[in-house]
Order: sequence, then C-alpha cells, then structure tokens
Amino acid sequence: MKKIAFIAAALMAAGVAQAQTNASPFYVDAGYVFLNLDDNAGSKPSLGAIRGFAGWDVHKNLGVELMLAGGTADGTTEDGSKVKLKSAYGVFAKPKLALHEQLEVFGRLGWVKAKTRFSDATGSVSDSDSDLAWGIGATYKFTPNWSASLDYTSYYDKNSIRIDGIGLSVGYRF
Repeated sequence: MKKIAFIAAALMAAGVAQAQTNASPFYVDAGYVFLNLDDNAGSKPSLGAIRGFAGWDVHKNLGVELMLAGGTADGTTEDGSKVKLKSAYGVFAKPKLALHEQLEVFGRLGWVKAKTRFSDATGSVSDSDSDLAWGIGATYKFTPNWSASLDYTSYYDKNSIRIDGIGLSVGYRF
C-alpha cells in the first residue's frame, strides 16, 4: 500500500512540475526599430518604426511569426528629401536555440512587404515592394511570461536599396 501511495505521489508531483513548465505556444512581441535606408548613392537616412510580432511555437526550436510595423520617425537624405516608412508587414520562420533556461538565440527568415514615401519641395511619391527578409537576435526571459529581445533584421535588399535595423522589444507569452 505504501508503495502505491509513493508511486501515486511521485506521478502527481511530476505532473504538477510539467504543468508549470509547459508555457503557451502563443506570444506577442512589441518594440522600436532603429532603421537605416541605404540607396547606394551616398544617402543613409535613419528612420524609426514601432514593430510588433504575433507568434506561435510549432516546436521548441521553431516558431512562426506575423509582423506589422509602422513608421514613427522620418529620415532626411543628403539633398534634403524626406523619407518615411509608412508601413510594413511580413511572415517569418523563427528557428531558435535555448542557451540557458532564460536565454535563447534565434534567426528569422521570411518575406516582408514595405510601403515608403519620399517627399521634397516638388511633391511626394509613395512606393511599395516586397523582398526576402532575414535576421538574428537574442531573447532574455525575465519570467515564464515576460521577455526582452534585441535583434538585427534586414527587411529589404534589392534594386540598389537596403532597409535594415536594430530592434528592441518586450514580449509576453500567453
């Protein structure tokens, strides 16, 4: 009888421990991105954007994310023209590796569509295009639900224009 009670208690304790470590696979991440636009003509205006991700961990080492971003800070080119990221959205695969219980490194590979606006004294023109996007970063988990991330992402790199940046984010796991 004591053996059965001991086995039952051990199984219950294991079940409680597992229930406490099984976090939800769904999360959100929001933060600010310090963007650079390089047109290969000498101008490298700095832009800013608020960016958010909604993600789902399909495996402990792989997530799928949707991204939405909106420009917050205009940049100025050498000739005085203004540049603004109006919006961007995308989808990413996010392979990741836990280095410690609280620290993980990750990569991002996906597709982004961005809309920009260029304006000067003669008027303005908007443009939108899409490209392969990639990035690398790290996430530090403060608690099982709250985290902070730092990443570098290349959002667009074609037609002699490159948009990339450093992002700082806060995340919440449901």
